[in-house]
Amino acid sequence: MIDNETRQYLLTVWREHRGTIIGGTAGFLIAVLILVIGFFYTLFIAFCVGIGLFIGNEVDKGESKVKDLLNEFQARFGRDLNDYYYDERTKHNL
Repeated sequence: MIDNETRQYLLTVWREHRGTIIGGTAGFLIAVLILVIGFFYTLFIAFCVGIGLFIGNEVDKGESKVKDLLNEFQARFGRDLNDYYYDERTKHNL
């Protein structure tokens, strides 16, 4: 286990340099991906993650445009998306 003094030091470093730590880690992971699978595959993965984050963020915020578009798509090919979005707190479909 980590002693209390070391833990406090690490928490202080994290609070003061969170952006630097996250940016450095992300840069390292991107570099490894480029070396392992190549630049364009890495770019494609980043693009797909960005689209997924955008759509997920819009659905979380309750933006009706994305949810309506997804519901329209699902209506043609399967069940309504409201069947999949169930709020545990209110016990209702979103």
